[in-house]
Order: sequence, then structure tokens, then C-alpha cells
Amino acid sequence: MAVVAAALPLLPGKGEEWRRWAQELHGSRYAEYAALRNRLGIHFERSWIGTVHGVECVFVYLEVDDSAEICTRLASTSYPFDCWYRKKLQELHGLDIAEHHRSLL
Repeated sequence: MAVVAAALPLLPGKGEEWRRWAQELHGSRYAEYAALRNRLGIHFERSWIGTVHGVECVFVYLEVDDSAEICTRLASTSYPFDCWYRKKLQELHGLDIAEHHRSLL
């Protein structure tokens, strides 16, 4: 078991949209989100939003099977929900998982 902790800055003005997205993930789309977490090998997750030096950030804590494989799995999955999730990460954080994954190789 490995631990991943990260602070992901939100794009300007995206805090409320992130909050709505988090509600959706833990509400109407929970089953799909749980399946994605299972595919990624995530066993425990906590996330919260805060501000650092005037920038809204999402703080994430994960307990996972293999921390090196999370980006690889998320970048390569073709499940519709997973593709939607990747797109939301880019919209909210400006984070392109496929590009991030390539930079880690």
C-alpha cells in the first residue's frame, strides 16, 4: 500500500464548479466513481478545498495499490466515465493526465 498526497491548484473561478462536481461524484455518479477508484487501485480517498497564497487548491490524500500506476491507468482507460473524469480534471485544474503521464516516463 502506498500513500499519495497532492495539492492541485484550481483554475481561477473554478472553486464552486469543483464543489458541485464533488457532490455529483459522491451523489448521483457514486457507483461509476467507485468503479473508477477500484480500477485505479484506490482504497481510501479524502479531498478538500482550501486557499494557499490566494489560490484555491484541492488537497488530495489517497491510499493506493501502486502510486506509480495511477496516472498510467487513468491516462489509458477508455471507459466513458473515466474519459469524462479526465476531461473534468482538465477543465477544473488545467491538468492533462495524458501529458502529465508522458512527462513522468
